[in-house]
Amino acid sequence: MRHSSQSEMMPTLKTDSEQIKAVRLNIKLCKRKIRLEEQRLGILRQRLIQLTADDESRSAT
Repeated sequence: MRHSSQSEMMPTLKTDSEQIKAVRLNIKLCKRKIRLEEQRLGILRQRLIQLTADDESRSAT
């Protein structure tokens, strides 16, 4: 299987400024994804703490 290069997959951009804009947009999207993942992890972490606390209180009785 032949691997396509990065330039083949991305649409060709004419100027440096267009490339810079595209990269900035990509960074913005990545940061948004990271924030969403961090929120999700926070929720999961809270849930885990709650479950652990419930479990410990159950085993204490």
